[in-house]
Amino acid sequence: MGDRNGFTLIEVMVVCMIIAILAGLAVPQTLKIMESSKLQDAVGVVRIVANAVRMSQLDYPNPTTAVNGQLATLSSAGTCGSSGPATANDLMNCRYLAQQDWTNAAYNYYACSSGSGGGCCSSNSSAVACALRKSSNAYGDFAKWEVFVLTNGVCFTQCSSTCSTYLPSNCPTI
Repeated sequence: MGDRNGFTLIEVMVVCMIIAILAGLAVPQTLKIMESSKLQDAVGVVRIVANAVRMSQLDYPNPTTAVNGQLATLSSAGTCGSSGPATANDLMNCRYLAQQDWTNAAYNYYACSSGSGGGCCSSNSSAVACALRKSSNAYGDFAKWEVFVLTNGVCFTQCSSTCSTYLPSNCPTI
């Protein structure tokens, strides 16, 4: 027997097959875990937005316009009107919400009022705030996930259409 200076083709192929099988099992599970953590983040933010809407309603019980619409990143802070917030972005101008980079978030966030406010607000007329997963960078059925906080404070999640992926109906606890 001579000296061996490397691996045989069979040995290399066996190692590659083992790595491929392990990767095939690990990658989908990793993506599910990442999407679940984004959902938990969205639940927390939607609860904060809902609380901001409710606080503004307490401060301004008879507003001239209902606070609703999609939250967007503000280039500069505006001022709060004398009649309180009129749009979702006014929640930041009136200091009910901190300014954030809403553009790069995994979800679009909305302040809702009686089914108006755009996005997922029209899906539930008693929603105070909701979040809709941005589908451009979501994995599989996760692009269809929505989170709602109702006027009574109940938080729930739903799939905007048929999902094969398990989605808890109650918001995950943080």
